[in-house]
Amino acid sequence: MLYVIVEEHSGILLNIYRCLSNAKYNVISNKFGKRDGDGKPYVELEIEQGKLPLPPSLEGEILNIKGCTDILYEKPLSSNKNTTQNNTSKPETLQKEIKATCKEIIDNFQNIGNIVQSFSQRYQMADKSNHIYALGHTVGSTVYELEYSLGKPLKLEAAL
Repeated sequence: MLYVIVEEHSGILLNIYRCLSNAKYNVISNKFGKRDGDGKPYVELEIEQGKLPLPPSLEGEILNIKGCTDILYEKPLSSNKNTTQNNTSKPETLQKEIKATCKEIIDNFQNIGNIVQSFSQRYQMADKSNHIYALGHTVGSTVYELEYSLGKPLKLEAAL
């Protein structure tokens, strides 16, 4: 089973389905539930057998969906506040950190290695790849919006 902790947004299930479908994952069934303890809503998804865990890149795509805050492979019984306060951020704080780091990367593109390394050192190993993927996705989207979507030619060096 795949469990996605969510905030209540209309269309969130459709966006999760779209992301999984684009990656050739077949969802057999779904249902919503509430986590014991803090009452956070989650979506329980039964995925075609043998397809879990998701690759980190796909986890990152799902976590970039507005309202998706975490991915678990065991039923979420309660929040684990002690571990989340040690080295990981709340979703709102993480998004602010990603946006700030994105701006820093775009403003100082020649020094991207140091910026990304500094960003990644703030997180536990288990969260690091998802957060770096989310950062890369945000930087790419921002560069696209700033440079390309307005009709301005995007140079290959800038896109990379």
